[in-house]
Amino acid sequence: MGSRAALKTTASATLALALAAFCPGAAAAAEWRAPRTPDGRPDLGGAWANATLTPFERQKDFKDLAVPEAEALAYDRKWVGIVRQEKDPVGQADTEWPETGDGLTRVRDVARSSWIVQPADGKIPWTAKARAWNKVQGEAMETRFDHPEERPLAERCLWSRQAGPPLRSGPDLSVHLFVQTADHLAIVTEANPMPRIVRLGGTHQPGVRPWMGDSIGRWDGETLVVETVGPHPLQSRGPDGDAGATHKVTERFTRTGPDELHYAFTVENPALYAQRWQGETVMKRSKGPLYEYACHEGNYGLENILRGGRVAEAEAKAQAQADAGGKAPAGGAAPAAP
Repeated sequence: MGSRAALKTTASATLALALAAFCPGAAAAAEWRAPRTPDGRPDLGGAWANATLTPFERQKDFKDLAVPEAEALAYDRKWVGIVRQEKDPVGQADTEWPETGDGLTRVRDVARSSWIVQPADGKIPWTAKARAWNKVQGEAMETRFDHPEERPLAERCLWSRQAGPPLRSGPDLSVHLFVQTADHLAIVTEANPMPRIVRLGGTHQPGVRPWMGDSIGRWDGETLVVETVGPHPLQSRGPDGDAGATHKVTERFTRTGPDELHYAFTVENPALYAQRWQGETVMKRSKGPLYEYACHEGNYGLENILRGGRVAEAEAKAQAQADAGGKAPAGGAAPAAP
């Protein structure tokens, strides 16, 4: 009976955490009021960082959403400042500045094992068809080098998933700059070449499919609710082609302290997911500036990178043929650009 009671208590606590995801800082909000913009709205402006050891999806280190504080502190001491990579051929862990924040994210003073709070396992609920398609696409990326447009968007410096929606973090790309006016909010992510523009009080524009989707916002008391639909077709591929027509992300931004911003989101897309899924985290005032996103070589130089690869392959083939025939390789024109 004791084990059953403990299990029931743990399950109830996890469910309570998940249900509370979209009611952030109720007690704190009663004691603290966010500063106002000239039009009287909560001021979200400034640079916010979501660097954390808490992964987007729950990993094998933890079983439940809530992490006991003693266990969380031990985990933080072990991993803060370290890039965890199974494979590190270029020495990233030694040469970059990993942004792990202060450790696991605490939401309402409870350490979290994942951003995702629903489903209960902390995983993105891909459909079986989408999961199989993702696997095939991932394996194909290992061999698709015949044309620049076959490479991933991030590699081409066109879009990075940290920019969202939903917003995410990375080991060195976790700062987001919010620029707020009476009728717009611009979100500039350190890992993306362009801002996401949220039209406050606007309506969706039919047929418009910008990078990161079409975002509109409305105020719900102290919370800015942002709804994004219709991401660019190249950003929303699925097993049946373009999956962006049914894609919707709803984000909630709430100031809960002088240096704290609560962020929650819901993602819906029946073409990709078996159910809608939800997540939340806490963003902190950035301790440093937003650096220039200088990723341009993938956009402008990828053609030359691939051309160089083709030249190297041609030279290696000619050398192999010469070695086999005992003759010096004959010169020849470089292959055409991919």
